[in-house]
Amino acid sequence: MHRVARQLARRKERLVLLNGAGSFGHIPVKRYRLDEGFNRRKIGKFARTKLQLLRLQEILMSILCRHGVPVVPLNPSSFMMARSGRLYRADLAPICEFLDLGFVPLFGGDLVPDLKQGWRVVSADQMASWIAPRIGASMIVYGTDVDGLYSSDPNMVADAELIESIPCREVRSVAESALGSRMPDVTAGMRGKMLEAERAAKRGVEVVIMNLTRPERLHPILDGKRGRWTRIIPEQRRLK
Repeated sequence: MHRVARQLARRKERLVLLNGAGSFGHIPVKRYRLDEGFNRRKIGKFARTKLQLLRLQEILMSILCRHGVPVVPLNPSSFMMARSGRLYRADLAPICEFLDLGFVPLFGGDLVPDLKQGWRVVSADQMASWIAPRIGASMIVYGTDVDGLYSSDPNMVADAELIESIPCREVRSVAESALGSRMPDVTAGMRGKMLEAERAAKRGVEVVIMNLTRPERLHPILDGKRGRWTRIIPEQRRLK
C-alpha cells in the first residue's frame, strides 16, 4: 500500500478509491455466515465485523495521507441500499462534492442495508460498476495480484496466456470458465470482477484488470496506453 500510495500521489485525475475487505471482512463474514442476511442472533457479530472494516479503512487512510493523497473516508452503509444483494440505491452527492473540492473519496466492500434481507454484502467491485457510469467516470481499474485475465489460472497453469483486450460482448462467455479466488471470498473472486466489469463496459466505461503489486503500471494505464494488463473494451454508446 505504501508503494501504491506513492504512485497515486503523482496523479492529477479525479480519483475515487475503493478497497476490498480482504481478511478484515471476508473471513468474519464467512465464519459468522453474515452473507446470508439479517439474523437477530448475529447482530453482535455484525457490529464486530463492521469494526474490523473501519480498522482497515483507518490503516489505508493513514498510509495514503502519509504520502500526500488527500483522501476522505466514506461509509457505504450510510449512503447505500441493496436489494437481494445487488446495489439498488446510493446517494452519490457526497462523492461528487468531495471530488469537486479536490479530495479522493475512499470506501470499500461493506455490509449494507438490504430491502429484502436486512443486510447483505456489497463488494467494492459491484460498487465500482454501479457508481462509475453514474458519476461519468471514464475508467475503472481493478487491482489484483495477477497481470490481468488469463486463458487459465496462471498460478496453477504454467503456459496460461494473458488476454490483453476483450470486447464487452465476450466477457460473459470468458467469465463462465474463470475460477473464483482460492482464499475465503464471499464476492466470487475473478469471476465476480469480470461480471461487474461487463456491467460497467455496457454502460460505456472502460475497465482494466491489472497487477497492483506492480503499482508503477498505474501511470501508463491511466494515460490510456496498452501493456501487460487486460482492457475490457466498452460499448460505444454511454448509457444512463
